Amino acid sequence: MILIETGLRSIDALRLRFDPITVDTAGAPYLVYTNHKLAREAVIPISQRLLEQIRRQQADVARRYASEQRNYLLPRVRANHDGTLPYSCDTLRRRLARWLADCEIRDATGRAVRVTPHQFRHTLATRLVNNEVPLAQTWDDALADPQTPAA
Repeated sequence: MILIETGLRSIDALRLRFDPITVDTAGAPYLVYTNHKLAREAVIPISQRLLEQIRRQQADVARRYASEQRNYLLPRVRANHDGTLPYSCDTLRRRLARWLADCEIRDATGRAVRVTPHQFRHTLATRLVNNEVPLAQTWDDALADPQTPAA
């Protein structure tokens, strides 16, 4: 859900800190992340639906790790007793492929669909353009101005 709603690169989503949320004075939620390509912090608005999903994920992580071990929102599931390792990109790709196979998602010709995590970035950009957002503004490197919302 994080990838499809935000268009983050996989590596940036997988490295989200345990509590990546901030809110502005009106209470609107924002996701704070590190744009690894630009090596800086960025802030983007998120939906209430995504906020609720992040809160559920935080609760799951809190059940598995002590407070001082809660480093990542998406910690690696195996061989990570102290919570210091994020979920890996390879694991994300494998689990996405398995999910697509389990759901038997097919194209118009009946062939199994192949989707990569990166395609979610393109999907979001297409939706933005279809909603009349100028193409140049869909590039996250152009949008990644780390202006923190008013607190």
